[in-house]
Amino acid sequence: MTYRYTQTPYKAQKTLYMYTPFEGEAFLAAYAQNRALLAKYLQEATPPPSVATTEAPCPDGTNPLQHTEGFLARLATLTPEEGQDQQSWVDILIKKFETTRVIKTGYDASLKPLSGDEISLLSYARFGNILGQQRQPARQNLRALSCLLKLNDYLATRLAEFSTPEACEAYHASLALEQAAVELLWASPRTSPDPAPEGNRISDGAPERTSPQVMSDVICLLAETGRSRAYLDAMACHRLVPAAAILVKAPSAVSSPVEPRPSERFDNTTPVDAVLARMGIPTTVIEAESINDASVTEALRQFHQPYVIFSGPSGAVLGPSFFGQGKHYLHVHPGQLPQYRGSTPMYYSLLKEQRLVATALFLEQAIDTGEVLMSRSFAIPEDPMAIDQDYDPWMRAQTLVAVLEEYLREGRFHTTPQPQDQAETFFVIHPVLKHIAILQAQGNRIPHPEVLR
Repeated sequence: MTYRYTQTPYKAQKTLYMYTPFEGEAFLAAYAQNRALLAKYLQEATPPPSVATTEAPCPDGTNPLQHTEGFLARLATLTPEEGQDQQSWVDILIKKFETTRVIKTGYDASLKPLSGDEISLLSYARFGNILGQQRQPARQNLRALSCLLKLNDYLATRLAEFSTPEACEAYHASLALEQAAVELLWASPRTSPDPAPEGNRISDGAPERTSPQVMSDVICLLAETGRSRAYLDAMACHRLVPAAAILVKAPSAVSSPVEPRPSERFDNTTPVDAVLARMGIPTTVIEAESINDASVTEALRQFHQPYVIFSGPSGAVLGPSFFGQGKHYLHVHPGQLPQYRGSTPMYYSLLKEQRLVATALFLEQAIDTGEVLMSRSFAIPEDPMAIDQDYDPWMRAQTLVAVLEEYLREGRFHTTPQPQDQAETFFVIHPVLKHIAILQAQGNRIPHPEVLR
């Protein structure tokens, strides 16, 4: 098996780490071999002595990222304790690298690049060393570790460009810190998960209704996805019928693994438009380039209903035009909020707490910051590999119908603002961490440590 993530430059492929396949312990062995080869190359490399250069200073003002390389050079000389007061700036650089796939030489007060220039390989490697020193305790800074893995992957694609002893030594140290952090995570004890029912079909626990319950002030904004199919199957089992639906046929922002295929948990084969017709839901079908096309927002304006169940194309995010219509967009996030905002939170939650949680909320323009309606815990499935395939949409759908049932009983939605001091935003998890999460969840065992050696 080949470790493929050092073959395509990170910034050249936007979806490189999205929905990565699970390949078992053989993948971790391939990863370990890749890192061993990189370390050997760097140890044997004999670039000529570097010419002394003067790096831009780190200013004393309120924005140390005005000169990113000077900031990283200074921070790399400090211990984690000494650099603790700079953590917020490190978090900004993590976000910059995760979202733009590059770090620039400087940023202004609004954190926009001062130029198009990218930091040097030495500065990238220094950033890796800074990330690698944030590994204690093992399961508490997974965001930094995931970023470090991606950063070292990216530097591997530029290995031939390492031309100074300082850069080679710094990258070698970054790889060593990464290996130590991964091995520590691999071997560290985990918390015991809270008991929670796994269940199968969404119909489990559905109330008995003699006729469909039409929700006159609720509509759906859907795309042809596994999540939409799970939502509709859940509502059909509970005999809950939205007043109308808008079905958007637009490309997904990322490739989703939840393709139409049989599932024990929900009807994952019947097309969304066919289910809507079977449920008798009046449907407007829109073909658009994206969920944020003007035709979609214009279609929404034709409906007076204030509540919209949202299940758009994979990876799609609602733009500003949706939030000036007086509507509330009901979304279900696959993680506890506000502790697990962002992408792939279920795997971070598995690693840190051995828990799977889905949280219903009303969307705001800022991602995952809206008022919370309900959170529900779920058991880890017998086959953790099913999380991407059908367990994620099943958890979300189970939570959705629980919220709708509560709304029908109470006559209103109960919302709670998110405590901002507990918030943390995650980015797409690196495949190494995803594999460790799944392997450790399988049979509640710690995998054999020799796999990583």
